[in-house]
Amino acid sequence: MADGGCSVSRVFIGAGCNRIVNNVSWGACDLVAFGAHNAVAIFCPKRAQILTTLPGHKVSVNCTQWIPSNKFAFRAKQFPQHYLLSGDANGVIILWECSLPHMKWRHVLDAQQVHKKGVTCIGGITVSEEKTILASTSSDGSVCVWEIVLPSTAGGDCKFSCIQSFSAGPKPMVAISLAELPGNPGHMVLALGGLDNKIHLYLGITTGEFVLACELKGHSDWIRSLDFSLPVCTNGQKSTLLLVSSSQDKGIRIWKLVLRDPLDDPGKKRVMSLASYIEGPLLVAGSISYQISLESVLIGHEDWVYSVQWQPPLIASTDSTGYHQPQSILSASMDKTMMIWQPERTTGIWMNVVTVGELSHCALGFYGGHWSPAGDAILAHGYGGSFHLWRNVGVDYDDWQPQKVPSGHHGVVSDIAWAKSGEFLTSVSHDQTTRVFASWSDEGCQKEEYAWHEIARPQVHGHDMNCLTVIHGKGNHRFVSGAEEKVARVFEAPLSFLKTMNAATSVESNMLEDIRDDVQVLGANMSALGLSQKPIYVQATTGNLDKSSGNGFDTLESIPDAVPVTLTEPPIEEQLAWHTLWPESHKLYGHGNELFSLCCDHSGKLVASSCKAQTVSVAEIWFWLVGSWKAVGRLQSHSLTVTQMKFSRDDSFLLAVSRDRHFSVFSIDRTGTDEIKHKIIARQEAHKRIIWSCSWNPFSHEFSTCSRDKTVKIWAVDGGTSVRHLSTLPTFPSSVTAISWLGLDRESNSGLLAIGMENGLIELWSISIGKGGNDTKILVKATLVSRLDPFMCHASTVQRLAWRDPERREDGQSIQLASCGADHCVKVFAGCTPRTRHPTTPPLPPPPMALTAAGRRGTETLSLPSLQSKMKTDPQSYESELRLLYNQFNSSLDLFNQQAAFNFNSASGGGVGRDPAVAKELGERAMFLAHVSPCYGKQLAEFPGQLVEFLRVSGRALPSGLRCQVAQALVLLVNRKTVDIGDTLTLFMELQTLGDKTLRKMAFSHVVHSIKRLNQKHKDQGKNRALQNVLFEMLKREDESIAKRALVTLCDLHRRKVWFDDRIATAICLASLHPSSKILEAALQFLLDYEKIEDDDESDASSSEDDATPQKPQVVLSKEDVYKANHKGTTSSKKKKKAKLQRVMRSIKKQQRLTSQKNDSNYYYSPLNHLKDAQGFVEMLFSRLQTCNERFAVRMMMMKVIARTIGLHRLILLQFYPFLQRYVQPHQRDISNLLAAAVQACHDMVPPDAVEPLFRQLVNQFVHDRSRSESIAVGLNVVREICLRIPLLMTEELLQDLVLYKKSHDKAVSSAARSLVTLFREICPSLLVKKDRGRPIDPKARPKAFGEVNVASDVAGIELLKEDGGDDDTDGDDNDLTGDGNESDYDSDIQANASGSSDGDENDGDANKDLSDDDAKIDSESEDDDLEEDDEAPVDEDACSSADEVDSVSEAGSSDDMNDGVELYHDSGDEISTGKKRKLSDFDGQLNAADSSLRALKKIAATISDVTSDGILSDEHFQRIKEKKAKEEEKSAFLRHGLLKKGSDSKSASFKIPSSEQLSMKRVDPAKLEARIHRKLTKEQRMELVRAGREGGGKYQARTAMKQKKKGGLSNKQKEHKKAMPMAAKRAKVKRNGQEKKRKQARSKKQFRGKKAWK
Repeated sequence: MADGGCSVSRVFIGAGCNRIVNNVSWGACDLVAFGAHNAVAIFCPKRAQILTTLPGHKVSVNCTQWIPSNKFAFRAKQFPQHYLLSGDANGVIILWECSLPHMKWRHVLDAQQVHKKGVTCIGGITVSEEKTILASTSSDGSVCVWEIVLPSTAGGDCKFSCIQSFSAGPKPMVAISLAELPGNPGHMVLALGGLDNKIHLYLGITTGEFVLACELKGHSDWIRSLDFSLPVCTNGQKSTLLLVSSSQDKGIRIWKLVLRDPLDDPGKKRVMSLASYIEGPLLVAGSISYQISLESVLIGHEDWVYSVQWQPPLIASTDSTGYHQPQSILSASMDKTMMIWQPERTTGIWMNVVTVGELSHCALGFYGGHWSPAGDAILAHGYGGSFHLWRNVGVDYDDWQPQKVPSGHHGVVSDIAWAKSGEFLTSVSHDQTTRVFASWSDEGCQKEEYAWHEIARPQVHGHDMNCLTVIHGKGNHRFVSGAEEKVARVFEAPLSFLKTMNAATSVESNMLEDIRDDVQVLGANMSALGLSQKPIYVQATTGNLDKSSGNGFDTLESIPDAVPVTLTEPPIEEQLAWHTLWPESHKLYGHGNELFSLCCDHSGKLVASSCKAQTVSVAEIWFWLVGSWKAVGRLQSHSLTVTQMKFSRDDSFLLAVSRDRHFSVFSIDRTGTDEIKHKIIARQEAHKRIIWSCSWNPFSHEFSTCSRDKTVKIWAVDGGTSVRHLSTLPTFPSSVTAISWLGLDRESNSGLLAIGMENGLIELWSISIGKGGNDTKILVKATLVSRLDPFMCHASTVQRLAWRDPERREDGQSIQLASCGADHCVKVFAGCTPRTRHPTTPPLPPPPMALTAAGRRGTETLSLPSLQSKMKTDPQSYESELRLLYNQFNSSLDLFNQQAAFNFNSASGGGVGRDPAVAKELGERAMFLAHVSPCYGKQLAEFPGQLVEFLRVSGRALPSGLRCQVAQALVLLVNRKTVDIGDTLTLFMELQTLGDKTLRKMAFSHVVHSIKRLNQKHKDQGKNRALQNVLFEMLKREDESIAKRALVTLCDLHRRKVWFDDRIATAICLASLHPSSKILEAALQFLLDYEKIEDDDESDASSSEDDATPQKPQVVLSKEDVYKANHKGTTSSKKKKKAKLQRVMRSIKKQQRLTSQKNDSNYYYSPLNHLKDAQGFVEMLFSRLQTCNERFAVRMMMMKVIARTIGLHRLILLQFYPFLQRYVQPHQRDISNLLAAAVQACHDMVPPDAVEPLFRQLVNQFVHDRSRSESIAVGLNVVREICLRIPLLMTEELLQDLVLYKKSHDKAVSSAARSLVTLFREICPSLLVKKDRGRPIDPKARPKAFGEVNVASDVAGIELLKEDGGDDDTDGDDNDLTGDGNESDYDSDIQANASGSSDGDENDGDANKDLSDDDAKIDSESEDDDLEEDDEAPVDEDACSSADEVDSVSEAGSSDDMNDGVELYHDSGDEISTGKKRKLSDFDGQLNAADSSLRALKKIAATISDVTSDGILSDEHFQRIKEKKAKEEEKSAFLRHGLLKKGSDSKSASFKIPSSEQLSMKRVDPAKLEARIHRKLTKEQRMELVRAGREGGGKYQARTAMKQKKKGGLSNKQKEHKKAMPMAAKRAKVKRNGQEKKRKQARSKKQFRGKKAWK
């Protein structure tokens, strides 16, 4: 049988209905359609069987609608094709075609996805045989009107177009109905009902738009159903239209639309009557008007009324095309009843004439009711996914009797198992039930005509069911089930079930006679408050019946007992839910987590169980002895959940597979009655992903495993001691989730392997295992026998497969395969094994023929790579081979398209045409032709177009590997300029949205690098503009995925400075206005200078080599290094240290210059700088910020972008500051970023009155005595920054209050207050009290008035030339380091400057005392600060805020503690003396300074004369100004670090108040606004840090001890000392030392000593 085929047919489908209101539709073809998870199921009410399932949806199906519906059955008698619409939770609507004569189904098309959320309802009318008008509603609040033009023949093309889309209000609509207006051909009325408790009526025509006409009010709760009748005859004319509505207010209302007489004058005064008060509005459609009135209100249901429907019209007896509309309404409610309402003949009052329902206590009501096309049957679907059918069997009177209906699970079916004799099939599901399905035969039926039904529901549980196993062996039927609980439960068949099985099979069973005396249980009961099912014994049946018939109290604990009876026909839902339970006999306790897998051996003596686990101890397997149910063993092997277990056919081995990717094989030895010995013989990592399932060969000890890695492997137990790998089947297109092995021939050891996949498809493979020439070698032959039709398979993951008889011995015997899936379905397939291939399976492609090259070189057989190289070298000689390969490529493409048509839309995105041979051949041919295309331009002229069209049409459905190969071939053609990037840009952008990670990276990298190469040499503006327009259009689309990829591409090209213009910057900025939240967030992240835009799974940034530049480590220099270079070590060591120090200084200067340039480039890099209409952009973004409901992090980013744009362009947006004011609270989340945005949005062009409320709120909320010190410090820092930009906000009273915080004991608060004092000493000293003013540079300084502007009168930076007479000596900068004996004095000055604690009017002694105390404190705590660096935010000297800069200026230039000889300069160049008295001891130094100053004045005079001689500055002057500015920045940085020598030109490094332009460009760092408070660590924390620092190091000991233990030779320095030097070398060294000493003295300006200065 290994070489033969296998024909398969489906014999049974069991499925439940989705728990949704509009999910069921009964069509004019007398078939019922309903949604079963993501599949559409079709069942025939007459046969009570589900005929087929339609795969196509990816999520749950919400609604279905037949075309034509049962309302138009009188027109559809002769229709050969009927159509079905289905809508799902993603907003997708699919059109299906059903050919009634052959019952063949076809997927016609997917409608344009207009709805963004789930479709809630579909309704329509059949205008003619070819035309239908439909309307659909969605949970997103939209309503769409559709026009469908149907073909006249089967298989024709349909036109499905949306003619209108609108919103009916702020709340979604859930009910819809459409009808033609009577007496007005071409005009229609559309009724909508939803969550606003009103009925909306719209008027329109068949080709035009619908317009709101009126609203009907009356219901007090949500409207759940609407239905128009066909026009009703009144006085011989069809002038009345009835509308029925139902609501959650438990009421039903009937509305009447009556055609008004055109002769009736609306202004005529009419007599008031009772009807006048219930008349509604007037509808006007064209020239005809209709009066709306309330006909009746029907009250009878006790719960929500979910469905109402008019009885379908009946065909008039006199006219075959006429109809009669019965006055009959069907309603269904959650009170478990359906009612038929009709008007009384005499009075016309609507009455309830028929009531049917489900009276069992476990039902939860009906979700919908439906009429049959003939009106003789009604169907309801309930909360539990069940159907209820009643048919009127009376002749002269109504007699509604329940009928058989199909049933099944309404949750994921997790496991199935055949009975030990194969009589029935048991399944468990996440709907918390266990169900039994079996074939039921009537008298006179043949065996092949058996119909399958659900005959029992043994377990109704309170937890989701995960697994079960049937107990084999002798005795009664038993099974063990496991649920989302730690207990396994054992159930045994009652006597009523055994008798029902005899009735179902019509065969007397010997087993029933054997165990009749042993089985004393008739059925089972289950209490409402428990999970156990208690037995009902045969002897107690009479007593229980008498007890139940008594007049006792009806409580939850006294629910009426079940009445188990022998069923003679398939049971209905009421019987299944309550009277077919099995008693629970035992509970198995032991596992610590929820059960996941169960299995039983073939002798029925041992049960194995496993549970969900994440550790080895929990993942153990338990053995239970059948009968006593004792735990007899615990097996440990796996570390994660064991997903499935199987015993070998002879029960000598147990196979277990797990989520940890391993399988384990245990040997089982039964030594006694209650003793089980087990031993693990193999544990091996078999797959790269989770192993889902396993199965044994029924004839020997081979087994197979399947995994998420899309592979199936076959293994063999070798000698009972080890396991070896035999074979691996070809890779499958989707994850393999279930397998089952069927034995066919024991002699040849052959069988069938059923394989189920994650996409729902099932394949059958023939497996034959034999021995080779060597007895130790085992050969495995695997052949694909059948690939089941997608219409036969599942629409979602296959959970389990099971053969009915795993060991078949009769050749030609029928075989049956059961399967269950995540689509809520249980299916049974039947097949035989003829040696012919299944007719519907496409033939496998022939093996590729050998390539022969014939020509001048003779005839030779070549591989594709060899032939490719030869074609490139000699193209003309291989044209025949090219034609052959091109024809093979076309044939493979055609074959692939045929397979694609066969597997039109296989479920769950598995792809189409997934034959590995065809895909591989097609991909290889495509790559080969792409490589040789430059050599054969004419012959392959159509080849690029074929690839483009193939990817465009079938790209989404292609297998991943083939799709990547074809795309790679197209990339190769573009790179070789065979295809232009402009023609393929749209395609490559769409390929990035297919969800294929590899393809997305390749397509993105190709687009970016292609555009980069295009602009590498020169920029083609025309082509760039065309490409940009394509990306701009994609960015504007509402499709989130394509817009996101366009934004990522634009951002990457802008980051690489390939496209670096205003258009790109504007497009990126406007992307923040996209309606999609993800696009908004991505654009904001890029605008806020995020380095890359992160996707849902990982970054899309290209990893090109040109971007991967190594980052050089930053050079760090501290004052300690400077001190050691001058005061530590010997003369020679200090010399080396100084040389190294000078190199480090040069590196620091270079880094300073590079950092400055980099910061400038980064500034100009932001797209916000290139906005053309910055004001318009900010206003639009702020408008969206005010109305959006995004999460706070996104709104925070929006505020930061708005603030940055306002500050950057100095815009005015007065509404922004009151908006920020709402968030200014100390407890506000992310308050530091919020305050930084507020500071960024302030500039001198904003009116102070607009910012004053925000400023006041900031001070009142943050700076007060009851606030925390952190809040006060943050508030003061923000006040300083805002006043730096808008000084007019500060008042004298407020400033004096804030300055008082300088005496705070908290260092952060006092520092912030002193920085505020220092700021106002510079900009407005008059606001400070006298003692706080110090010695300001300009006592009359004041802030500019609002609108005041300084006009420049000279070239910016010319004062630098005047100060420094053009001295370009840069080597002298290295000599500004502290290198003389005055190091201690300089350090004290720097510490005094950093402390910032002096006041102008305090005496110097107190100030110095305070400074010395602070310095001592700092020095004493320096060691503790090093230990506390992991627990607190360290003070970063490099990242000091503006407060630090202002402090340094204050104490370095304005305090009374300034050093001698230090001078400060204003911008105007005026010199201010320090006012110190001349000291006689320093007279020589002052004289030298005067001499040097005289020479400097001469240079300045020469420079000024040179500059002003002609009044024109040359390029050299501007270059010198630029260099001086860079030097000033370097000296400023050195001054902040304390690295400038005392007496050096520190005046050039003094702080200057930045201009408004500089403040606008500067970005406010939120971290600098926060208070950096050092909190002292405890002793334990400090010791822990010390121990952590010693990890990995040697033993702690003294340095001298380490030197004594030193082993090995001398160091190079010691060797140099001992080396004998020649006399000439010694003299040269002495000479160099002397010269170095002289140069040092010259640099320090101390070459003149004593009286030599007077000579």
